[in-house]
Amino acid sequence: MTDRRRVKIRCALLCTAVCAAMLTPYPVRAQEGYRLTGVRFSGVHAFSHKALRERMVLRARTGLQRILFWVKAPPFSSSILERDLERLERFYQSEGFLHVRLNHSLERDDEEGTVELAIAISEGEAVHVREIRDNLVLQPGQNETVIRGILAEAKPSLRPGMRFRDPLARAHRNELLTTLAGAGFPFARVDLELELDDAESLVDIDLRIVPMYQRRFGEVTVLGDSRTPAAKITRQLTFQPGKIYSPKALEESQRRIYQLALFQYVTVRVVMDEENIVQPVEVVAVDAPRLTSKIGAGYGREDRFRGSIELRRLGFLGGTRRMRVFARHSGLEPYHFNFRITQPGIPRPETQINLNPFIKKEKEPGYTVRRGGSHLSLQHHFATYSDAIADYTFERVKLESGPSAREMDIAAYNKSSLTLGVMRDNSEPSFSPVRGSFRALTVTFAGLLVPADFHYLRILTEWRHYLSLDEGWILATRAKLGAMAAQKGDPFTPIEERFFAGGSASVRGWARSQLGPGSAAGVPTGGDAYFEGSTELRHPLWSALSGCLFADFGNVWRQRREARIDDLHFAAGIGLRYRTPIGPIRLDLAMPVFEPSRTLQVHVSVGQAF
Repeated sequence: MTDRRRVKIRCALLCTAVCAAMLTPYPVRAQEGYRLTGVRFSGVHAFSHKALRERMVLRARTGLQRILFWVKAPPFSSSILERDLERLERFYQSEGFLHVRLNHSLERDDEEGTVELAIAISEGEAVHVREIRDNLVLQPGQNETVIRGILAEAKPSLRPGMRFRDPLARAHRNELLTTLAGAGFPFARVDLELELDDAESLVDIDLRIVPMYQRRFGEVTVLGDSRTPAAKITRQLTFQPGKIYSPKALEESQRRIYQLALFQYVTVRVVMDEENIVQPVEVVAVDAPRLTSKIGAGYGREDRFRGSIELRRLGFLGGTRRMRVFARHSGLEPYHFNFRITQPGIPRPETQINLNPFIKKEKEPGYTVRRGGSHLSLQHHFATYSDAIADYTFERVKLESGPSAREMDIAAYNKSSLTLGVMRDNSEPSFSPVRGSFRALTVTFAGLLVPADFHYLRILTEWRHYLSLDEGWILATRAKLGAMAAQKGDPFTPIEERFFAGGSASVRGWARSQLGPGSAAGVPTGGDAYFEGSTELRHPLWSALSGCLFADFGNVWRQRREARIDDLHFAAGIGLRYRTPIGPIRLDLAMPVFEPSRTLQVHVSVGQAF
């Protein structure tokens, strides 16, 4: 090529670039210093607009945020926009849309100093899976039928006919690796190769699976210089030396040891050695302090000043036993002394026994009682997040005041009861859940085994759910339902076991226990049927401060046959929460709705309402 020809080509390229620049709309970078008021998408069919917005750094105010008119729109940045467009293109391609095209335009308002972004997307045809081939590379002596049987237990993420997606391809590979590791093949390898037919928009997937040799657990060594005998620790293991290696067995063993509540942290790990079939196991358990104390104080509108002290002793009288001494004072409990001994690992590693004598005084709006007795309970962890409990209680009760003190015509009485319950709780974090749910059911049979003055059947169930919404919003919901009935000819149930509603942790439009039946003098008497629920919309405001809108409903009925769904009462309100290490400090303002007379209720407490 001659020098003259090279010069002509360079000039042509330069002219093309200049013309392209002149034809390009107002440059993106000219919008610097503006604020972004909105992001619009067009041509989108495969995904929601919300899913696309979540993959962008540039954000405009959402519909909920626009309510907060004092909050300014976020600033616009052209450099961030360029990266966002690249990010969106990669996202589409990872989801099987290899020929996606993105175009954008900006609509600016010079007077307001704002800009609105519009992104037009041409998705193109998606790539689908045509065939998935598993190619086994066996080691000498391995049985192909056995290995394929193990692989058949995997739940495939990708199947022929599905749209190809990078996340699903990775999940498919990881599922095969997890299944093989769970069957004793922790060193297995799975390689994934793709063969694309661009003309047909189809892809063939070749999986090269090398299981290696099956491994087994070896000798178990306990480290950490713990005061707890090694035999007590290894008793919690869900495997024995010589058994086939399983990651789930390691995780479950670590959880069981940690639940002894004797250690600061616990690690159960395999000393991986690819050259050996037998893998040694190390258990590292570092002791928690043997003696701890906790002192607390606070104030609430219902319980007024409250104070508490707690002492814990680990390894009480040797072994894995724990001891807890607890004392509390508040306006609702002038005194409460509680002593508990916990013996874990009896009769099974996932079970514990509690002996819990107590004495306390309860001063509620509807009654005042003194109670003393003891609980003997058996708690069993039967699944992840799930526990069952059986509790037998005997107590002596002295009724000092209350409407039923006259109707019962006795000042002191004995009670005995057996309570069976089941609970599942995967909500997190503990003090202010943002995800997960809680479910519980308890059934109490009173008047069993030991002679008692009252006989009744009591059922209570509770459900709570937490859902994370857009931009930090949390939707929390709760429902509680209870019923009880006197048995063996008893004319009524004891007042301290009845249901009450109203208060900071109940229907907040009423003061504590004020929603439901009462005496002629307006003193709450409680009832044998109960239903209440709440919905809260929570959102962070600034730093550790957050706010919420809530609506509550509920009622208590004297007898079960009086309960009607059209006899519910409703309340609504707003609240503030200030996050602290011991839980949020809570202020709620609530008022009844659909009521002839309405009084604003103010609730101050610690912890979420639910």
